[in-house]
Amino acid sequence: MYILKKMIKSVVNCTRNVFLIVFGNKIKIGSGVYLDLNTNLKGNNLINDYSRLISVNLDKYSYVSPFCILIDCNIGRFCSIGPGVKAGLGVHPIDGVSTSPYIYNEQLFKTRREEDFSSVEIGHDVWIGANALIMGGVKIGIGAVIGAGAVVTRDVPNYAVVVGCPARIIKKRFSDEKIDRLINSKWWEMDIQSIRRMEGE
Repeated sequence: MYILKKMIKSVVNCTRNVFLIVFGNKIKIGSGVYLDLNTNLKGNNLINDYSRLISVNLDKYSYVSPFCILIDCNIGRFCSIGPGVKAGLGVHPIDGVSTSPYIYNEQLFKTRREEDFSSVEIGHDVWIGANALIMGGVKIGIGAVIGAGAVVTRDVPNYAVVVGCPARIIKKRFSDEKIDRLINSKWWEMDIQSIRRMEGE
């Protein structure tokens, strides 16, 4: 992982796409991408142009579209993150005289206050549409779909489809029985060919 991080650091400001094969894992990083040294890519990942990942764990077969900002996110396998998605951005306290960090953060732009950030948990096979905003501390269940432009302020159940501002559930992708079968199968841990065979069932 140290070698991967060194290679990533050398290409974060690249002006053309690069293709890295590190320890047999295929990772494609687009132009102008920023990845901090606390970000881990598990393999078969695509990070598209001008996205910023800070303290992100991105599991296998997941990709990030252009112009995303992801902070303190744990992202499962087979996730599709649409363009312009923002997740885990910090908050400003509102119970003081001012909401400005110049007042409440003496180390502004030097260190961040951990209490202003909460981790986002994104399950396996989640599809997040373009320009969605996911607040810190939110947990998105396995197989969920987040509609384009949604503002997610609370947890999203497994296989739920949510849209709007604030995001609300409009339906489930499958019946409760099928959702239980999918969760219990842990299909995301299978090899690709086995998963493709399940599509025909």
